[in-house]
Amino acid sequence: MHSILPSSSILPSRPLPQQTPRPLPFRWLSGALVLACLVLAPGGESAAQFPRLPKLTSEQQLYKAAGSGNLTKVKRLIQKGANVNAVPKTTILPPFVNTFGETALHKAAQNGHTAVVTALLDADALINKRSRLIKQAALHYAAHNGHDATVTALLDAGARVNL
Repeated sequence: MHSILPSSSILPSRPLPQQTPRPLPFRWLSGALVLACLVLAPGGESAAQFPRLPKLTSEQQLYKAAGSGNLTKVKRLIQKGANVNAVPKTTILPPFVNTFGETALHKAAQNGHTAVVTALLDADALINKRSRLIKQAALHYAAHNGHDATVTALLDAGARVNL
């Protein structure tokens, strides 16, 4: 009679060591926490209490809009007086962490949003301002990420290649 199990010579002679569980990344934990709040809240979703997030400053909103390529919102924030050369402070929200010391122009150039770059330059954004951590200008961000149209727009506006 043949067994489905492998022969005893293949099986280890001693038990396998216990592996210690690795902690989950924060983004997984935060999603699990929100899900747990919705599921465990008595009375359903309407009874779940979430902490209020801080309101973003106009500079943080500009940084976010420039990074996502939202030209309409960028123009509206510029008209309302948002500082285009500001380096937004770090917030508790992971998408808005700005540890590199980038401006909205850096973020728009990094993501290849040429129309947003042009709008920021028209609003007197400092074209050769270097980021705090890696000391690169918007031109370097655009070139590094292969955004030819953005590189051309920055060069036409007077960006310096060597800083």
